[in-house]
Amino acid sequence: MANLDLTELLTDPDFIDSVTVTRIGQTVDGHGMVVQATTIYDDVAMAVQPATGRVLEMFPDLERASDSIVVYTEFMLSGVTDTTQADQIEWNGKSYTVQSINDYSNFASGWIMAACTLRSLAARSVV
Repeated sequence: MANLDLTELLTDPDFIDSVTVTRIGQTVDGHGMVVQATTIYDDVAMAVQPATGRVLEMFPDLERASDSIVVYTEFMLSGVTDTTQADQIEWNGKSYTVQSINDYSNFASGWIMAACTLRSLAARSVV
Protein backbone atom coordinates (compact mmCIF):
# COMPACT_ATOMS: atom_id res chain seq x y z
CA MET A 1 0.00 0.00 0.00
CA ALA A 2 1.24 3.47 -0.83
CA ASN A 3 1.90 5.84 2.07
CA LEU A 4 -0.04 8.78 0.62
CA ASP A 5 -3.52 9.01 2.14
CA LEU A 6 -5.92 11.49 0.53
CA THR A 7 -8.97 10.30 2.45
CA GLU A 8 -9.25 13.38 4.67
CA LEU A 9 -9.03 15.74 1.70
CA LEU A 10 -11.34 13.78 -0.61
CA THR A 11 -14.00 13.31 2.05
CA ASP A 12 -14.01 16.96 3.11
CA PRO A 13 -17.53 18.41 2.62
CA ASP A 14 -15.96 21.37 0.80
CA PHE A 15 -14.87 19.03 -2.01
CA ILE A 16 -17.60 16.36 -2.07
CA ASP A 17 -20.83 16.32 -4.05
CA SER A 18 -23.63 13.80 -3.81
CA VAL A 19 -24.34 12.19 -7.20
CA THR A 20 -26.55 9.43 -8.57
CA VAL A 21 -24.93 6.49 -10.36
CA THR A 22 -26.97 4.33 -12.77
CA ARG A 23 -25.66 0.92 -13.80
CA ILE A 24 -27.40 -0.98 -16.63
CA GLY A 25 -26.66 -4.68 -16.94
CA GLN A 26 -27.83 -7.16 -19.55
CA THR A 27 -28.30 -10.92 -19.41
CA VAL A 28 -29.88 -13.46 -21.73
CA ASP A 29 -32.82 -15.43 -20.33
CA GLY A 30 -33.69 -19.06 -21.03
CA HIS A 31 -35.65 -18.05 -24.14
CA GLY A 32 -32.73 -16.18 -25.71
CA MET A 33 -34.20 -12.74 -24.94
CA VAL A 34 -32.04 -9.94 -23.57
CA VAL A 35 -33.10 -8.86 -20.08
CA GLN A 36 -31.98 -5.43 -18.97
CA ALA A 37 -31.55 -4.67 -15.26
CA THR A 38 -31.03 -1.14 -14.01
CA THR A 39 -29.51 -0.45 -10.61
CA ILE A 40 -29.55 3.08 -9.21
CA TYR A 41 -27.18 4.19 -6.45
CA ASP A 42 -28.31 7.45 -4.82
CA ASP A 43 -26.18 9.84 -2.78
CA VAL A 44 -22.78 8.53 -3.85
CA ALA A 45 -20.01 10.80 -2.51
CA MET A 46 -17.63 12.05 -5.19
CA ALA A 47 -15.20 14.88 -5.66
CA VAL A 48 -16.15 16.29 -9.08
CA GLN A 49 -13.74 18.46 -11.05
CA PRO A 50 -13.99 19.93 -14.57
CA ALA A 51 -11.72 18.18 -17.06
CA THR A 52 -11.96 20.42 -20.13
CA GLY A 53 -13.90 23.42 -21.33
CA ARG A 54 -17.14 23.10 -23.24
CA VAL A 55 -16.77 22.47 -26.97
CA LEU A 56 -19.64 22.86 -29.46
CA GLU A 57 -19.78 20.02 -31.98
CA MET A 58 -22.07 20.57 -34.97
CA PHE A 59 -23.49 17.67 -36.97
CA PRO A 60 -25.99 17.78 -39.87
CA ASP A 61 -28.96 16.93 -37.64
CA LEU A 62 -27.88 17.99 -34.18
CA GLU A 63 -25.58 20.04 -32.04
CA ARG A 64 -23.67 18.71 -29.08
CA ALA A 65 -21.95 20.74 -26.42
CA SER A 66 -19.33 18.31 -25.23
CA ASP A 67 -18.20 18.63 -21.67
CA SER A 68 -16.22 16.38 -19.41
CA ILE A 69 -15.55 15.92 -15.72
CA VAL A 70 -13.15 13.91 -13.60
CA VAL A 71 -14.48 12.28 -10.44
CA TYR A 72 -12.67 10.83 -7.44
CA THR A 73 -14.58 8.36 -5.28
CA GLU A 74 -14.35 5.27 -3.12
CA PHE A 75 -17.40 3.90 -4.95
CA MET A 76 -16.38 1.19 -7.44
CA LEU A 77 -17.44 2.69 -10.77
CA SER A 78 -17.69 0.45 -13.81
CA GLY A 79 -16.76 1.05 -17.41
CA VAL A 80 -18.30 -0.93 -20.25
CA THR A 81 -18.02 -4.73 -19.88
CA ASP A 82 -19.48 -7.78 -21.62
CA THR A 83 -22.55 -7.61 -19.37
CA THR A 84 -22.89 -3.93 -18.42
CA GLN A 85 -22.96 -0.54 -20.04
CA ALA A 86 -20.62 2.11 -18.68
CA ASP A 87 -21.95 3.72 -15.51
CA GLN A 88 -23.93 6.93 -15.88
CA ILE A 89 -23.42 9.75 -13.39
CA GLU A 90 -26.08 12.37 -12.72
CA TRP A 91 -24.44 15.52 -11.35
CA ASN A 92 -25.50 19.15 -11.29
CA GLY A 93 -28.53 18.43 -13.49
CA LYS A 94 -26.48 16.78 -16.23
CA SER A 95 -25.84 13.17 -17.21
CA TYR A 96 -22.30 11.91 -17.82
CA THR A 97 -20.96 8.53 -19.00
CA VAL A 98 -17.83 6.96 -17.54
CA GLN A 99 -15.19 6.82 -20.29
CA SER A 100 -12.10 5.65 -18.44
CA ILE A 101 -11.24 4.49 -14.94
CA ASN A 102 -7.97 4.65 -13.03
CA ASP A 103 -7.79 2.37 -10.01
CA TYR A 104 -5.88 3.85 -7.08
CA SER A 105 -6.98 1.18 -4.61
CA ASN A 106 -3.45 0.97 -3.20
CA PHE A 107 -3.90 4.45 -1.72
CA ALA A 108 -5.54 4.41 1.72
CA SER A 109 -9.10 3.06 1.55
CA GLY A 110 -9.03 2.67 -2.23
CA TRP A 111 -9.88 5.48 -4.60
CA ILE A 112 -11.16 5.46 -8.17
CA MET A 113 -10.53 8.30 -10.60
CA ALA A 114 -12.87 8.31 -13.60
CA ALA A 115 -13.06 10.55 -16.65
CA CYS A 116 -16.66 11.14 -17.76
CA THR A 117 -18.23 12.84 -20.78
CA LEU A 118 -21.55 14.63 -21.18
CA ARG A 119 -24.35 12.49 -22.65
CA SER A 120 -26.95 15.03 -23.79
CA LEU A 121 -27.68 15.83 -27.43
CA ALA A 122 -29.90 18.61 -28.72
CA ALA A 123 -31.73 18.66 -32.04
CA ARG A 124 -30.79 21.55 -34.29
CA SER A 125 -33.46 24.15 -34.76
CA VAL A 126 -34.78 24.75 -38.27
CA VAL A 127 -34.94 28.43 -39.19
